Amino acid sequence: MNRSVLIASLLSLFLVVWGSFVTRSNAVAPSRPTLDGLSAYQGAKPVAGATYRFVAMGDWGAGTPFQKDVAAQLAKRYKEAPYQAVLLLGDNIYPDGNVTKHGKAYFTDTYAPLIEQSVQFIVALGNHDVLAGHQDDQLRFFHMPGYYYSVHKPLVDIFVIDSNRFAKDEVQQRWLAKALHASRTPWKVVMGHHPIYSSGDHGLNSGLRKTLEPILVKEKADLYLAGHDHEYERFQPIQGVVHLVSGGGGAYLRNFEKPLPGSLVRVKAHHFLDFEARANQLTLTVISKTGEIIDQALWPKHAPAQLPSAAVVTPKSAALR
Repeated sequence: MNRSVLIASLLSLFLVVWGSFVTRSNAVAPSRPTLDGLSAYQGAKPVAGATYRFVAMGDWGAGTPFQKDVAAQLAKRYKEAPYQAVLLLGDNIYPDGNVTKHGKAYFTDTYAPLIEQSVQFIVALGNHDVLAGHQDDQLRFFHMPGYYYSVHKPLVDIFVIDSNRFAKDEVQQRWLAKALHASRTPWKVVMGHHPIYSSGDHGLNSGLRKTLEPILVKEKADLYLAGHDHEYERFQPIQGVVHLVSGGGGAYLRNFEKPLPGSLVRVKAHHFLDFEARANQLTLTVISKTGEIIDQALWPKHAPAQLPSAAVVTPKSAALR
């Protein structure tokens, strides 16, 4: 074989190997998830007039009729106004996280209409998911890059935390602070399972208030989404951060306790959150398992300032309960 043929052969081999590497690097999720949580999905740059739509819910994987009702409304909403992702805020598989046993029935079959449309599911771990040691099985099943990670989209950066151990995990705390600081998208959304503020039976989380909240405030996060308490609650911005509790995806509901200061809307209902992000505004519509709109809000973006108090449109049915 002469020298030119040899060089051509080596170049061809290099291009094949490089192409394979690029394909794997751009995949939606790695086939073998990394457990350190430092990997991230990469998104495109925003274009003028662009929108990014996503929905969110927590405490969903219970196999109840309520879960199926919410799933039906999710599918209906997708047909009316397609969204790109579903943010799952933990307690994905009741009672103990056994996704090997319940994953097909509670997830694959229930959300088949969305899975068939290649809607992305972005998943956080809840306390029930780690109860019996099934968390690694969930990482593989849901194609999660790690226990905590980030997802970058044209208008929204989404930061998934493992709130089960965040308060004592200094490595995770440093990761979130650094990742939020580096974000340049209009909207920064942090999601986990445990709320910092809640008027539900779990109440105020002092550990997350001490460790998570200062990072959210300093690094100018816009939203913190959580579940854990089985109802819906929206707070007025607290030091510039909007806190939403969405634990009505399918598990049995619970009652509210004494309202915390700053609680604007509290509704005991199965539901999901529907968001539409634009460069200059973020809108929220909360939809119940019967299709009723139980809350709406709009936040304009005034760079570089943080979210002001929402321009709220609250239906009569969403009065404080």
